[in-house]
Amino acid sequence: MIRRINIAEVQAGSCLARPVYNQRGTLVIPIGTQLNEGHLRRLGETGVRDVFIDDPSIPEVEVHDPISEATKAFAVEVLKDLFDRAAAGTLRGGLGPLYNKVSQVVKDIQDDLAEQRDRVTSPIADIEGVDYLVAHSLSVTVLAMDVARHGNFAPKVFDLGLGCLLHDLGMAAVPPDLRHKPEPLSPEERQVVHRHPQEGLRLIEETPALSAFTKVVVLQHHERASGNGYPKGLKLKDIYPLARLMAIVDVYSAFLSDRPHRERFTPQRAMDYVVSSAGFDFDFDLTQEFAQRVAPYPVGTLVTLSTGERGVIVEVRDGVVTRPVVRLFTDPSGAATGQFRDVNLSLPEHQTTLIVDSGQA
Repeated sequence: MIRRINIAEVQAGSCLARPVYNQRGTLVIPIGTQLNEGHLRRLGETGVRDVFIDDPSIPEVEVHDPISEATKAFAVEVLKDLFDRAAAGTLRGGLGPLYNKVSQVVKDIQDDLAEQRDRVTSPIADIEGVDYLVAHSLSVTVLAMDVARHGNFAPKVFDLGLGCLLHDLGMAAVPPDLRHKPEPLSPEERQVVHRHPQEGLRLIEETPALSAFTKVVVLQHHERASGNGYPKGLKLKDIYPLARLMAIVDVYSAFLSDRPHRERFTPQRAMDYVVSSAGFDFDFDLTQEFAQRVAPYPVGTLVTLSTGERGVIVEVRDGVVTRPVVRLFTDPSGAATGQFRDVNLSLPEHQTTLIVDSGQA
């Protein structure tokens, strides 16, 4: 099975199952490379923390993205064009003819999600070889639309999707060296970053086809219920509900990516952070709804059970997202058995068995 592994744990001779890119989308090492000590040193020097390798000891599990490869490719193409134009200063007077492409991306995502019968939501898989802003914008859009389409926001899913897709457009005005800076930002640098919601709104506000709902998502996605957000420091009652949901999804999704100043979180750790902020930074009810619909252990996640056995998540069922079906491949001592056994943690006979550790496959 293809699995993600920290470079500190990679052994020389491992076969690279996916190409490695840095956070700016530059290829570092191509797929199929048999890694040696020189490769590992190079990865460390370029700031790459994880790689994907083939591990035949783990059972193969088919992981389905919530959107098709064609939709993903088209979305990446449109987003790259948008961010390039914004960075070059050529996005003036609104989106213009680009609106048709942007809206088509959202419609395609909406159509793909409609074909998903499962109500349980999982993050989109890694989008390799593109800048973080592009990958994050698409990830947030898919996740937010997937959550919203099942609840009270269903009539506004299209407007929300447009806002999510465009929410970080103002970050194109932030110098790349500042966006990728590993050290803490100075107060002056933080002010530059904190202007991006207003800058994003400026870039799109003269687009007549965009609704007020979309624009408020762009402007308010960093506001916090506690009043500790930006750009205006609004409190809960003054933050539009779509933007409240967007704030939750934005933080959750950001934690799932490596950033210069920190390593990525597992989905469970990201969910723990979001839930712990409910009623303070995030709308309490929306956070609970989010936690009930997003799988903390998505299909393909490697887990260790309280029995000592290790396995991989093969199914997450609606209503019991924290009690998935696990395909075990070791005994309680952690030794590979050469056989696979499925355990449904939602069944009464396994109610005392807990997931005690997880990592992404």
